[in-house]
Amino acid sequence: MLTQLFVLCALAIQSANAAYWHRVNLTSPASNTIWLTGQSVQISWFNITPEGIPFPPTVNLTLHTLNNKTWVHTIANNVNTTLYNYNWNIPTKNLPNGDNYYVMLQPNRPEWNKVVDGVTLKPIVQERSSPIVIVGGAGDPNQLQIRQPLAGQTWYAGQTRFIQWSFQEATPDAVITILLQEKNNVATPTVIAYQIPAIPGTQNILGHRWVVPRGLKRSRQYFIRLVAQYTTADNKPPVSAIGPKFTISS
Repeated sequence: MLTQLFVLCALAIQSANAAYWHRVNLTSPASNTIWLTGQSVQISWFNITPEGIPFPPTVNLTLHTLNNKTWVHTIANNVNTTLYNYNWNIPTKNLPNGDNYYVMLQPNRPEWNKVVDGVTLKPIVQERSSPIVIVGGAGDPNQLQIRQPLAGQTWYAGQTRFIQWSFQEATPDAVITILLQEKNNVATPTVIAYQIPAIPGTQNILGHRWVVPRGLKRSRQYFIRLVAQYTTADNKPPVSAIGPKFTISS
């Protein structure tokens, strides 16, 4: 009885302070996650609403940009809140390269509220993910180009190979992430290296030594994806490049 009285008092006090009782944490995507157009990704959340407090039954998921905080794309409407995740196939069109996207989770009915023991409990207004990167397309080969591996090459598990590229507009704040993708672009890519510093210079030849892991699916066609970002320039979108198909074997 005392515990119930304490909870009710706490509810009344925080309600008077216009607190929002329904809380949710977006656990995916994490900060600086790189998503590729055409890829299937999972958006997930965790309900941290106090036990016994009702939660809006459905939510809407949308994509926005940080710079102007504008709506970019509707991911899904009326998603069952208690599923705690949603699989999204990122569209291949109308999403320009950017490192300032974020996912927004909002109750499907913002006006929805419940009265519990005389206390009006309001839903969350919104919950926003950390900034994420979305890139797609083959990119401009005159700006960022993959030189190794070559088309049709076979690389073998356990070998040390040199992934090589040229980056004409590299600046001191430029970094490059190297991804390995299967022929099917929907699969989640393997991160080979994350944000390698780039050296400035015209036609700068850069590279990364990679020990081909033995746990990859063998005799499959792969390709390398590069994502270049500028860590201090707010107005420069990321640059992407895709290499030719090659094979990894035992």
